[in-house]
Amino acid sequence: MKLFLLFLLVLACKQDYAQKMAIGSVIPNANAILDLSSGNKGLLIPRMDSVARKLIPNTKGLLVYDTTTSSLWHNDGSKWVNYYNIPKGNAAGDMMSWDGSKWILIPKGTAGQVFGVDNTGKVGWLAASTLSISHASVTEGIAGTVNLTFTVTKTVAYNKTVTVQYATANGTAIAGTDYTAANGTITLLPSELSKKIIILVMGDVTLEANEMLFLNLTNAVNATIADASGTGTIVNDD
Repeated sequence: MKLFLLFLLVLACKQDYAQKMAIGSVIPNANAILDLSSGNKGLLIPRMDSVARKLIPNTKGLLVYDTTTSSLWHNDGSKWVNYYNIPKGNAAGDMMSWDGSKWILIPKGTAGQVFGVDNTGKVGWLAASTLSISHASVTEGIAGTVNLTFTVTKTVAYNKTVTVQYATANGTAIAGTDYTAANGTITLLPSELSKKIIILVMGDVTLEANEMLFLNLTNAVNATIADASGTGTIVNDD
């Protein structure tokens, strides 16, 4: 009789645990503590109400489904973090990013964009930086040199260093007579939105019309050139 009662107790325990675990099931068992399967049958993670969840000691990486809030929660080692109201993407290629406190949706990028961090720290798809150069003018003076200052401006500051080459070209102003020819490469760090290029203009006492030279941008790296040529005007003062 005792053996028979022991058999019934063991059988009852087996039935109880059988209801709490399902392996290889086609349809997840609503009562299963753990439902393991393969292929397209999915994985049913542990489920419990909020009271039971909050009784669990902080365990980093633990993931549960809270039946009270109807949402996923994970433990970061010090607290529970709710996945409730995670935004959903609308197209293939949409991504999620954790900003330190919540999940944010990053929509799929478009042609010509790059994935990176802008100068505010925002992560996402960004249009490639564009470069443009200003026009400039200066009064020539009667001796020595004066500075003709151009400004190269970068838009959409994302977390990549940009370089671009520059070179002067004659207009009505002639290198060696009216100004000093110059060429080189400028570098704009991720935090830099502009850089100045100075061209030396030679003073004289010759009565002449205003003269022009050009400063051209070429071969940009990590950026496109929207405005490649700046006009420099040397204003006659004789």
